Amino acid sequence: MKGHMTALHLPGSGRWVNRSGQFCEQTNTHALLVSKNVKALEEKSIEDGSMRKCPSCAEVVKAEAVVCRFCQRELPAIEAPVKTQAQYEEEMLILMDKYSIFFDGFNYFYKKEKFPTFAAALEQAKAA
Repeated sequence: MKGHMTALHLPGSGRWVNRSGQFCEQTNTHALLVSKNVKALEEKSIEDGSMRKCPSCAEVVKAEAVVCRFCQRELPAIEAPVKTQAQYEEEMLILMDKYSIFFDGFNYFYKKEKFPTFAAALEQAKAA
């Protein structure tokens, strides 16, 4: 492609027209490439939780949106993600490492002090 060309998309036809009224197949190819990149970015944004799809019109909107900017319908509230047991255990191990909390199979220890629960040991560690 030698240069950039401004073109209009003809809805329903899948074709593009340049400023002189000529059909532009090259612009159409370029638009498809951009379209695929936008689709990939939208999917990544949905995965990371920054965007979501409107259940009414399927357009991608910000996760915090209350009303869809495309169809103006109210969006359902976002449900808090439920942690799996594995995610909970991984988070617990990270906190144990961060605050130097140890578990002997029965009790949790923080600075040689014994605690019956992880929550109690973590509370003590965060207060220190």
